[in-house]
Amino acid sequence: MKRFLTIFALALACVVTSCTGDITKVKQMHLTSYKIVSISPVGLRGVDIAVDLGIDNPAIQFNVSDINVELFRLGKSLGTFVNSEDILVKGNTVGTYRLSGRVALSEGVSVLSVLGLATKFDMDEFTISYSAKVTLKSGLHTTLSEKNVPLRELLEDDTKDDKKKK
Repeated sequence: MKRFLTIFALALACVVTSCTGDITKVKQMHLTSYKIVSISPVGLRGVDIAVDLGIDNPAIQFNVSDINVELFRLGKSLGTFVNSEDILVKGNTVGTYRLSGRVALSEGVSVLSVLGLATKFDMDEFTISYSAKVTLKSGLHTTLSEKNVPLRELLEDDTKDDKKKK
């Protein structure tokens, strides 16, 4: 279950850091760290989760709300994350931001099947679909969404960016 939640945390981090305004500076924005802070079971089909995200934001301040991330394995939905609080990412800073919400397992997915993924994990089998509302300080906002994004692609982009900076 922890590996499943780590996958969600990584996917969420990628979504949050890819959602903002000035395109040249946005491309410089990146995730510096992530840490699962708390995990609390909610019945047999859900988990409340809090993740601290380290974000280097050379762009302007923005707010991310209405985050919805669905994780798929081989095209089958495993679960969905919905945030419980907005995230205000300050401009021109490096900071840590708490992302809190609930992960709910999809219909037909059991806790045992998720635990089984830990023994045979292959990142190439996973994709995410997401949507998030991004609001600039001026009040302008847009909803960003993308479907069937390979998890490897999201994580490799961050790795490539980190290697360029070294």
